[in-house]
Amino acid sequence: MEFLTINESTRLDNLPLDILLIILAHFNTARSVARLGTTCRRLREAVKVDGWRNFVRSRFGTLRLPIKVSDDEWQVLAKNLTWQSRAWERRALTVDSLIPHKDRSTRDGADRRHHRPAQRTQTFPCQIIVDAFSRKDGRSVQEMVVWGAGEDIFARYRNTPVTASHPETWHSLAGSQNGFKPGKDDVTSISILDQETEPSVVVGRACGDLRLLSLDPSQFGRTRMAFQPSSTEDAKDHYTQNEIQALDFDQKSRTLAAGTKGNVLLYATDPCEAEKVDTEEGEGAYMSVKPRDAFNVHKLDDSVPFKTIRCMRFTENGSIALGLTSSTQPLRCLTLSPTGPRLEAASKILPSARATDSYALKDWTNATVRGLLPIDTASITGGRGNVILSSYEDGTIRLQDMRSPSPVDTIFQDNFEIMTPSGALLAYGTERFIAGNARSNTVKIFDFRWNKSYLHTASLPCSSETPYPSPRPPTLTTPPSYPERGCCDHLPGHECRWHALSKDSYYRPNYTVYLPMVMTRSTPVYSLAKPSDTSPTLYAGLAGELVEVNLREEAGDLRKRPRAPASKPLYACRRGLASILETGDGFSLPDISKSQRVPEMRTQSNRVQVDHLPQSVRNRHRLDEHLQLPRDFPIHSN
Repeated sequence: MEFLTINESTRLDNLPLDILLIILAHFNTARSVARLGTTCRRLREAVKVDGWRNFVRSRFGTLRLPIKVSDDEWQVLAKNLTWQSRAWERRALTVDSLIPHKDRSTRDGADRRHHRPAQRTQTFPCQIIVDAFSRKDGRSVQEMVVWGAGEDIFARYRNTPVTASHPETWHSLAGSQNGFKPGKDDVTSISILDQETEPSVVVGRACGDLRLLSLDPSQFGRTRMAFQPSSTEDAKDHYTQNEIQALDFDQKSRTLAAGTKGNVLLYATDPCEAEKVDTEEGEGAYMSVKPRDAFNVHKLDDSVPFKTIRCMRFTENGSIALGLTSSTQPLRCLTLSPTGPRLEAASKILPSARATDSYALKDWTNATVRGLLPIDTASITGGRGNVILSSYEDGTIRLQDMRSPSPVDTIFQDNFEIMTPSGALLAYGTERFIAGNARSNTVKIFDFRWNKSYLHTASLPCSSETPYPSPRPPTLTTPPSYPERGCCDHLPGHECRWHALSKDSYYRPNYTVYLPMVMTRSTPVYSLAKPSDTSPTLYAGLAGELVEVNLREEAGDLRKRPRAPASKPLYACRRGLASILETGDGFSLPDISKSQRVPEMRTQSNRVQVDHLPQSVRNRHRLDEHLQLPRDFPIHSN
């Protein structure tokens, strides 16, 4: 009888690649992956080719990752995503305000070139409407941010990192060049289209003008398409386009949706499919496109009274989510079918009582949706639905799957400023989302509170201490308890006290960032934009100024700025110190009387006040070094 024998002992370096990748999927820190790659030549090649890609996709799978990433670039991407996650958790931010130069006006410059006097500008700061986009350019990333300031349009292009061979470039288009006037022709909506051939941006204005403009630096602002219904039959059916309230673009169908106060108009952006007419001859010719479909939402079946359409977004299945003002059903879903358009209420009121029913709208209650954002839940098991995040006038932010019968699935709320409404919304996968304050110059960072695949605290040493400093949430919440275990035991799955509590939402509260203002004291956040899920930059459009928020990788003097670009910028950049206020776990409070305490506000300091302490001690602090105070370290302060 023959016995099975193993001629060679099983080791990591001779395991099949598929088995090795399964093992790598359990590594929860980039340090573990990097150290494995230093053991031998075969493991170094396995980590370089497949290990880093597997780590990024398993730990940051909810983010929208770049499509074209070479084997050598996955390690760089892993490094960027890990330090960005740490910066979000520790509130390591820098805030720059971009404001127009006092001695310069694009309108004045355009008028001087044509030898005519300048038009009078607005007497109050205009709303900044911003959008951003990024794409790979070789081994660097090209980022473009475009914003409307009044009737004018500005853009900034830069490669990351900024070098002498690839400096920042600035472009502008004065509204007066196309006959637009301040106030009545201000930019109200802006959206950069992801096009491979030529970058372009859709700009909607208060007068109803809707155009597709080129973002090519050599012909910036040239009109490629003009979207406008005809003035005869469509007007008779009340399909007018007097004021653009919102717009969105569906990448799958290449369809542009524009919303006015009461109408929804759908345009085809493909020149081969769109009906087009040359309105000009020669170099300045562009196409005039009529709507493929148009709907008066007031007159659709099952419509309920509302005042205006405030926001609109395409969902995963191609339907259009509408955010309405002053309506008993402010969140509606417009579905197109062969039998015609169908308008449905997104919230389904259940007869059974639930904890969230206090936020379900009754038939006598009017409410307003201020912001909409589709959430991609493809990475979550069973989450390929139409999930919508919406902000309401009552201060709540509601997450809802359109397939579920419940009114809402999760309700988020600032546990400090409970009734303060939010407006613009922005999400980073299912990691976190950002909400712009509709009353003041603050942005609120919320955690979705789904299970985290990556936490930077996992790479720090074990300890029997609790994370410090202890938060002071506005709600009367009891801190979680855990055995004083000083070291993790991975075989039975026991964690040390510090690692276990660092994952708890109590020690990872949401927070509000108070943006420093230059031109005005306080202003709502009108718009939010990010180049991509993997970008460390966030833009907020306020009144008269654009705020750029950057995550910071290393500690240093906050007053230092990157080297000035080679071309003269159209806006001045001023760095300010932001203030941070932690606001609790972010779930809604059925009883607002439970929010009784005022959280502690921390303002960034130019210098590190605890530089006398060891770096290992400072790394355990929950917050960034520029937010740390000596009293946060009671054991080491002396």
